[in-house]
Amino acid sequence: MEPFPSPTLSKRSALVVDPTGEIAEALQPELKARGYHPLISPSATEALRLLAAIEFDLVLCDLQDAGLSRDTFEALVARAQPALAGRCLFIDPRALSALALI
Repeated sequence: MEPFPSPTLSKRSALVVDPTGEIAEALQPELKARGYHPLISPSATEALRLLAAIEFDLVLCDLQDAGLSRDTFEALVARAQPALAGRCLFIDPRALSALALI
């Protein structure tokens, strides 16, 4: 009997924390084009569950709707996966809306 495969993804993986889906929808094509497998989480709580099970290379988070303060979320991410310390990007969806107007 073979052991269960590691929950680590074969491609580089990006966790996108986005309750509305707007940021994930906007970033998904670019992430895929750059070789990332994006996984979407609707909340910071769910993101922390995913971080406990899967190794990620990058975390992108909706700055407005994370459900936790930026500092708290970043500290919890670093505790779950120390390699991600400093690899969290916080995005303000208003900035994406402004870019769409250009």
